[in-house]
Amino acid sequence: MVVGLGGVGFNAVQGFVSVNATVIIGVDKNPQKKQWALDWGCTHFIDASSQNVVEEVMKITGIGVDVAVDAMGDAEIIQWCEQSIKKNGTAVLSGIPPITQMNFPLHFYANVLTQKSFKGSLYGGKSPHEAIPQLLDMYKAGNLKLDQLITKYYRLDQINEAYADMLAGKNICGCIRME
Repeated sequence: MVVGLGGVGFNAVQGFVSVNATVIIGVDKNPQKKQWALDWGCTHFIDASSQNVVEEVMKITGIGVDVAVDAMGDAEIIQWCEQSIKKNGTAVLSGIPPITQMNFPLHFYANVLTQKSFKGSLYGGKSPHEAIPQLLDMYKAGNLKLDQLITKYYRLDQINEAYADMLAGKNICGCIRME
């Protein structure tokens, strides 16, 4: 499961596709991202603005997911990940919630009994010196979609439009050209 379908989230989806995951659930609060999610390899999409994420994950899987990725750094998403992973599952946190969100419950007793793991991820756990050359090789071989992540280009004087489009979910990634 990948929660937050932006640049980080779609790269996590690519990671799941690259290891031939059979069920890939994309989750986002913007239902407009459903088609992108399916096009990028998600087998399912959950609209977090209108559906209960954990209930939908359980309907799809029956027992929860092996891995849940928080691609946003949000307390609510961390809780969805915790509740959506199955026994021995892993919640991967790629962002840090604002300090104002850090007061939320994690179910330590249940997590110990079910042997759930939480881990942070930066460059997939590798150093940038190791990861970047590997990513470039994957890109050159056509195994990593980077160009497709940029769904719209903006001029510098359109920065406010770019920000509004990002918040509205109109892009996977917008790119500001310094021309």
